[in-house]
Amino acid sequence: MAGWHAADRAGPRARRRGGPGAADHRRPAGRAGTLRDEAREQLARLDIHAPDTEKAEAWRLEDEASALDREAAGSEARYLQRLQAALTLSPDLEECHDLLADHHQGHAERARERGDADAAAVHRLLVRTHDRSGRHVAWLARRGYLSLEVATPGARIALHRHRTTMRREVPEFIGFLTPPLRRHLLEAGSYLLVISAPGHADVRLPVRVEAGRDVDLCPPGAARPSPIALPAAGAIPPSMALVPGGWFLAGGDPAATDALPARRLWVDDFVMERDPVTIGAYARFLDACAAAGEDVEPLIPRDRHGPRLLQATPAGFTLLDAEPDWPVALVSWTAAVRYAAWRSAELGLACRLPHDLEWEKAARGVDGRRWPWGDHAEPGWARVAGSSAGPPSPAPVGEARSDVSVYGVRGLVGNIRDWCANTYDRRGPADATRVDPAGDDGGDPRVIRGGNWGASLVQSRPAGRYAAPAASQYLAVGFRLVASWPP
Repeated sequence: MAGWHAADRAGPRARRRGGPGAADHRRPAGRAGTLRDEAREQLARLDIHAPDTEKAEAWRLEDEASALDREAAGSEARYLQRLQAALTLSPDLEECHDLLADHHQGHAERARERGDADAAAVHRLLVRTHDRSGRHVAWLARRGYLSLEVATPGARIALHRHRTTMRREVPEFIGFLTPPLRRHLLEAGSYLLVISAPGHADVRLPVRVEAGRDVDLCPPGAARPSPIALPAAGAIPPSMALVPGGWFLAGGDPAATDALPARRLWVDDFVMERDPVTIGAYARFLDACAAAGEDVEPLIPRDRHGPRLLQATPAGFTLLDAEPDWPVALVSWTAAVRYAAWRSAELGLACRLPHDLEWEKAARGVDGRRWPWGDHAEPGWARVAGSSAGPPSPAPVGEARSDVSVYGVRGLVGNIRDWCANTYDRRGPADATRVDPAGDDGGDPRVIRGGNWGASLVQSRPAGRYAAPAASQYLAVGFRLVASWPP
């Protein structure tokens, strides 16, 4: 056991707590990320021409983060050196091999998440080299486990696996499963479960199976997940799609405008309109407001030159050089909130604007894909600049048939951007938190999500975030509605 002493006695006791120095390099690395976020937030509040003295504190935070990165790298190197020294003296020391396998598994997963396939492959090979105890067999076999209960009697699950076909992620039917599922073994990857039962609406539940792990369907603070209850047939309006509650991968797209850092967040069940609100639907709203004697002037789509899209006449609001099935635009956040209240009374459902992270989940699903259709950037699959012949212009909602998310929500990349309910916060929520759609402080500016008919595909990535004062009106910003579920 001389080699073990050379590794600071990294025996069973150290094994239980993750090994000598196992977390030493992770702590400063995590702190470095926090400091960089703080620096980024401080600089974002400053004008680009602000004096250096006002930027000095943010620069100090960046320097401190760089120093912590160096500290983390040195600590990691010393940790690996100790383990390798122990193995030099005792090559079959299982505890050290296990610690090295754990270490390289973590690196492989982080490399895969950032899209570095070469680094992931190298670390995967090292996990295979050091997995003497067999603890990583499921991970190396790229298999994980799914457990699921359904509260609705007579339910069955149609299991699909997402596979890349012609550069789109297409759900490929595998077979039927009967709930409950108890650690059902599946290859790692992205799946779609379509859960159905007689007299009930189907639930489309995407899940991400990770190698060597159980799919986590348990909400924050709960001991176990709740059984899934299918909505009664006809309970959800046909214009809306259900987005089941669960964890999803938010942010993490370096090419998106102001995307959040990658983080795992929980969003409760909600329903979202499949399409943005159209000009025709908005005209009905204006007519109803006018008939009720309400002041409609702040609600009319307009720019600095006057009303656009809709014009008041004695017979009601009529179109101005627009089509009724185009998405409405040039409406303020405040007007969109008033429309939501009117639509709530019409539907008998508490409609509202989406929280921007609800919007992101509806667009990207749970597996961190870059686009609703997968990871391939294709301008022809959404209504964006250059996607069609002639000058850029809006299109009827639903026209871009590939711009559809796994939940059946359309037009999330192109055609029109959407106002969101919440106040813009550059940092976003912390990791592993529950998104609170009602947790708004009433401030400005408000978040805007999505792309539009005049923006490039790069400017339209679903992880991107924009913001504007609630009173603003833009030719390429409209909205769609959501409601928490069950009502």
